[in-house]
Amino acid sequence: MPISTAEVATERPDRYVKQLVSHLGQLATAELATAEVGADGRGVIALERGQCVLTPGPAHLGLIATAVDADALARIQDVVARHLVRFATQEELRVEWTEPADGDALELVQPVVVDYLETHCTPPDDLLTELVVRTREVAGHAAGMQIAHDEGALLSMLVRLAGARTAPRSSSACSPDTPPCASPVRCPRTDGCSPAT
Repeated sequence: MPISTAEVATERPDRYVKQLVSHLGQLATAELATAEVGADGRGVIALERGQCVLTPGPAHLGLIATAVDADALARIQDVVARHLVRFATQEELRVEWTEPADGDALELVQPVVVDYLETHCTPPDDLLTELVVRTREVAGHAAGMQIAHDEGALLSMLVRLAGARTAPRSSSACSPDTPPCASPVRCPRTDGCSPAT
């Protein structure tokens, strides 16, 4: 699964996220994280064969495009960049994408952390194991984006350390080790998660 990023210098990142989500939402699936707990104003634009995450920063707009193959990635890059530049009427924006990288080959967690977690955490329970199997059955190769057990254990540890009680809109918030969430995403837990809306 190829991945490419861009960091676009701008003083109006929030505005561009809203414009892109609003406009491209008419052509694709688009979502804006707003008044939820922990929402950072990011947007997600999902086309048929990939997506782009738009994250506003202090003086830039971060773009992360992923797709099922190189052609689909090029399409997502083109659609997002073309519309972003067109919306910029008060400044000249430059969208320079990084060379595509193989997302399956990225090392997201250092090997020493993986070793520690695999040595010191309990193995995945039946619910997590079933969730992984069912996700792979439904999503096929795209299931590679789900959180592995070691990453889930690390995230659960961070949640406990931070004392988090609610979660932004994310199904990963519903791991067995995290406290019941207020996520609007349907959660497989039966001990307090709110139902999907």
